[in-house]
Amino acid sequence: MADLGGGQYLLDRAPSGKYRIDVAARGFARKPNSPAWLEAPQAEPLILRLEAAGRIAGTVLDPEGNPIAGTRLSASGVNESQSYDDLDELITGADGKFDLDFLLPDAYEISVRAEGFVSDQRRDVKTGTLGLEFILRRAATLSGTVLSEEDDSPIENVEVGFGGIDLDTTDTQGRFEFETSSGTRSISVKHRDFLYDENALEVKLEEGSRVTDLVIRMRRGFAASGRVRDAQTGEPIAGAQVYGRLEGARMPPSTVSGSGEDGASSSSTSRREPTASKRRPQKRYAPG
Repeated sequence: MADLGGGQYLLDRAPSGKYRIDVAARGFARKPNSPAWLEAPQAEPLILRLEAAGRIAGTVLDPEGNPIAGTRLSASGVNESQSYDDLDELITGADGKFDLDFLLPDAYEISVRAEGFVSDQRRDVKTGTLGLEFILRRAATLSGTVLSEEDDSPIENVEVGFGGIDLDTTDTQGRFEFETSSGTRSISVKHRDFLYDENALEVKLEEGSRVTDLVIRMRRGFAASGRVRDAQTGEPIAGAQVYGRLEGARMPPSTVSGSGEDGASSSSTSRREPTASKRRPQKRYAPG
């Protein structure tokens, strides 16, 4: 698109169709999620109106005070039109500095993420803030393998969590890897065909440490299926929620599945054995 000067623009030699129009000008705010639309050919010129921009600037540093280059930032405002992500200007340079000079005047949540470091965010940062400083902690890396307890075969698509947050899903070799903050927390593993374990292993991680030799084994659950019918008419009931509770369990029943149009339901167990007599002792892992 050509800039003709005097605020004029020209979309030249373009085929007919509907075009998304985005505009950027230094000192004026962008609206990345509220584009203008132009239907070509168009008889009347499309007027693009820009608002004066607010600005948030600062620096991202490591624990020793060195700048972190290549840090990705995002700025989230009160509505979708004020959320900025995946822009070239949202990446720090070699000096670790950022300058968001294209924001609609408002307060924002500024999030930063850099490889090898724990992500961070600041809430309610108002435009006009020019000395915002992030000091990122070095992340710990945790990786390992999830195997079947029966035959030591790798289990794919296991949701692996740490401290109650799902962080990765195992690949075809049963491998997982993620970066997280330091601390002592439990690893959880979840798969539709195996018994859920929310305390499979307790791990202590130091800042910047790397643990790569974890092996977690899961026991296969059972499959159950059936049909839900109206007691009087015998007609199938669609959308019924089927629950199951292990006899003697103190935990509330878990939703097993919902019945389909024909009233059929099918599922696998999703909870580990919860009674004290059947619960396996928790394993602990502390590197070094």
